Amino acid sequence: MNRFYIFILILLSAFVSAQENVFDEAKRLFNNQQYSAAQSLFKSILDQNEDSKSAYYHARCSKELFLSDAISLYEQYQQDYPYSLFLDKIFEDLALIYFRQKQYDQAILSFSKIDDIEERNDLVFKLAYAHLRVDSLNEALYYFSKLVDVESKYASTSRYYCAHIFYKEGLYKTALTHFNKLLNDVKFSKIVPYYISQIYFLEKEYIKLVSFLEPIIDDVILSRSSEMNRLLADSYYYLKDYNRAIIYFNKFILDNEEVTPTVYFLLGKSYFNLGDYTNAVTKLEKVVGLPDSVMQNSIYYLAASYLKINNSNYALQAFKKASSYDYNRVVQEDAYFNYAKLSYQLDLPFDNTIEILDGYLDKFNNPSHIKVIENLMIKALKGTSKYLEAFDVLKEIHMPDKEQQESIQQLAYFLGVGEYNSRNYKQAITYFSFGSKYNVSPTYSYLNNFWMADCYYQLGEYDYSISLYTSLIPSKESELEHYELLQKYNLAYCYFQLKDYVLS
Repeated sequence: MNRFYIFILILLSAFVSAQENVFDEAKRLFNNQQYSAAQSLFKSILDQNEDSKSAYYHARCSKELFLSDAISLYEQYQQDYPYSLFLDKIFEDLALIYFRQKQYDQAILSFSKIDDIEERNDLVFKLAYAHLRVDSLNEALYYFSKLVDVESKYASTSRYYCAHIFYKEGLYKTALTHFNKLLNDVKFSKIVPYYISQIYFLEKEYIKLVSFLEPIIDDVILSRSSEMNRLLADSYYYLKDYNRAIIYFNKFILDNEEVTPTVYFLLGKSYFNLGDYTNAVTKLEKVVGLPDSVMQNSIYYLAASYLKINNSNYALQAFKKASSYDYNRVVQEDAYFNYAKLSYQLDLPFDNTIEILDGYLDKFNNPSHIKVIENLMIKALKGTSKYLEAFDVLKEIHMPDKEQQESIQQLAYFLGVGEYNSRNYKQAITYFSFGSKYNVSPTYSYLNNFWMADCYYQLGEYDYSISLYTSLIPSKESELEHYELLQKYNLAYCYFQLKDYVLS
């Protein structure tokens, strides 16, 4: 029996020795990255006997060979050897497989199971990046920040991603600090000027933006040059340096087949502000299809530009359109005001002009503009002998100016004479009385009072008539001489009717 056991032990020893030799050969092949050959040997060992080391390397070979069974082999290993010393390596390998396959959620789960992961810069970086890709920005920032000040190949990239996250979260000043530290970095020196410029623009630091960006604008990466020109153009526009704004807006337009209406608006407005109204028209005419305040402003400045180059008919139509938008009440009011003025100046059909002028008075309450519109309406009405409509407009004015007072005197006289000729003396007195309240025109002051006195004379109210006649101041104007003679005759006749023959 002893000899038999000895024989068995010898056989077992030989078998184990043979397996160890096979394992060593497989490990040598593995270390030489000959993964297919190594996996075949590891598989032969497992076919003979269970072995946790061989099982791990067998699965590891599938990982290195990008085989589809790698994940299932690792999962089976965890079930077969739940207390293996290789478990930490298993979690790392699974994390790297998921990371490579861009299954970032699964990668994060596996990374989180690795002990002392923060001692491995490469794994910390990948974990941070995985969080970034699934928009777990706080977690990404936490892990990237651990690498920023560590001397490694991940430091500058981690700083870039930290800066990017701060930028994305709107923490512009912190982002700017990090981006500035990357300006001389070989890997990021071409891209960070884009972020720095954007931050200055978003923070409305336009002077800093142009000071930083303009000296390097010719060196920025080609894919960003168009956008950088736009930032310079907008910044110069907001700084009211319209000449420089025009230069960069035109560069931006040359680089882009499709240009937004907003660009043409800002460029057109720049030309307008420089008094180049012809170019302003050319650019503002390209602003189309925007149902918002930009469209309203664009049409308004287009109308103003037409007006400056004496294209009044186009200006009329453009002001009319601008007044139809209600995004900006101030612009709408001024557009309607100019539309109303032009409708009078261009001698549109009477009814249209009156409707437009009256429409302004109904919609808006700008005191300085109201007086102008009222005067235009009065002139339009007077020009067509529509004295009553003109008078109705005037009498509603709370504090008429000098020109309006003179118009009241004239219209009251015309209307009063009309009623007098129709023998409506009381109604005539109403008009003459209203006109006599103002004394801007001596002629119409005299005429209103004269005919009011005559109305009282016709009504037999001689005392009122005498009072008015005696208050009339003789005029030096030759056209009123016959009225003065008639004044004396009527005054004498009033005294006669009152039987005061001496005064008569």
